[in-house]
Amino acid sequence: MWQNRGLPGKLIGITPNTVSDKLLLNADLDHMERFSIRGMEIKEWLEKHCKDVSHYVIIDDMDNFLPDHQPYFVQTNPEVGITNDDVKKVVRLLNT
Repeated sequence: MWQNRGLPGKLIGITPNTVSDKLLLNADLDHMERFSIRGMEIKEWLEKHCKDVSHYVIIDDMDNFLPDHQPYFVQTNPEVGITNDDVKKVVRLLNT
C-alpha cells in the first residue's frame, strides 16, 4: 500500500500479528492498563529487528500502544486518514 500510493521514504518492515510466548510470559500483567497486544507486537519487532534504532514512528488510528511508544506515536483520524499536520509531526519525530 505504501508503494502503491507513491509515499516517500522506505518501509522496512511490518509488525507481527501475534505476540510471542516469551514476551507474554514477561509482561507485567499486574498493571493491565499498560498491557497492549499491539504494543507488545511493536516492542517485539523492534527488539528483533532494530536494536540500535533511536528514531521510529508509529502511525495508526488507534491508540493502544505501550507507554514507551507514546513519544513515537502519531494518531490519525480513521475517517480522514493521514493529514498534512500528521505528516509534519512524523517528519519532526524522525528528524529529532
